[in-house]
Amino acid sequence: MAAGWQAPTVVEEQLYHARARGDLGGYLSVLAGAELYMPIRKDEADQVVSGHRTGYNRVTRAEGPYTVMDVYTRGYLPEATYGPNALVYDMCTVKWVGEGWPEYEWWLVVNPGTPVETRFRSVELAAWVRANAHRVRPLADHGNRLVTVRTGHLYGPMAHALAFGAPLAVLNEAPWNVLRTTFTSYVTDVTVLRDDWGVSSREEWQAVMASLLDDKAGVPGASAVLDLRDGLVRQWGRPVDERTLRDALVEWCRAERLPYERKQQYLVVADLILRYEERFRADGLLLPNAYVRSVHGWDYGRAVSVARWGLAAQLCDRATAEQLVLRAGALCHARYTSWLDFSAGYVLGRMLHFDNGEFGERYTDSLLAHRLLVDEAESPWRHIAY
Repeated sequence: MAAGWQAPTVVEEQLYHARARGDLGGYLSVLAGAELYMPIRKDEADQVVSGHRTGYNRVTRAEGPYTVMDVYTRGYLPEATYGPNALVYDMCTVKWVGEGWPEYEWWLVVNPGTPVETRFRSVELAAWVRANAHRVRPLADHGNRLVTVRTGHLYGPMAHALAFGAPLAVLNEAPWNVLRTTFTSYVTDVTVLRDDWGVSSREEWQAVMASLLDDKAGVPGASAVLDLRDGLVRQWGRPVDERTLRDALVEWCRAERLPYERKQQYLVVADLILRYEERFRADGLLLPNAYVRSVHGWDYGRAVSVARWGLAAQLCDRATAEQLVLRAGALCHARYTSWLDFSAGYVLGRMLHFDNGEFGERYTDSLLAHRLLVDEAESPWRHIAY
């Protein structure tokens, strides 16, 4: 390996060794299983998001008599550009790149200007794709993987704050430790903000961020139940069983003169919390005698990713995104005592928001992300002190 060079991710490391061996087939096999990005015009991408067009033109450049298309792996993905001719980046596959082009001669350049740069003629690329289509990882398979950029934030305040966004980064297979102008891919990032968050403007994004970072927000009813139980545990110095919690809730509702409907809501939420905690202990999300003290981490942890999406969608500048990520991280750190404590609160918040006691796909995804972040060597939860 070149002296002083560090592969940004394991993908670039594998590409480097394949290139050093002269193994172009092996090089393409690595690309076939990796995230691959191509530049696209932002104005065309925005028209795709709005439904005014179904695709975009490939961005190419001339190199002598040839047409050249550049593509990048995640570790060498450039920053997006701004202005009238802005370029952003969309995810693609080797199969998509190698098919559907005109018959004239062109070249694919992978990670131009880097130690792993490699070039392929269109005919050899198309031939490899035809013979190895089964090796190409489809875009639909994207997600549920921990990605660490070794040249990104690994230690310090920003790495610590970004680590609270790691569960959602794992879900999206986005690197947990970078703050760049691409989160997953431009079209996906803008679409997620619009469809999942109702955000299409800077003002709407600012409102969502303010809500996520508001202590008074959160999952309805859950914070009241958890705060009451936590107070009893601290007061008595021992765990609180189901019957005691229900009785305490009824008494608290009576003291607060809450209507019958509100009391019933709290009791239903308490039962649901206890069900999840029992399953969490069985699955290793909670230690045998542990309990969830807060679900605020669900909002704070998501705020890290929404800040990153805002930067990717060009709804804020880098300084603003950095400030908000650091704030979300500080709020998480103040609320929890460990990464495991945070994880349990985050997952419970997600389950109360989406799952309603069904233990469906969102639960299995959350459990997988938790296990990856607890077990994998490159996880921030293993090498960053809480």
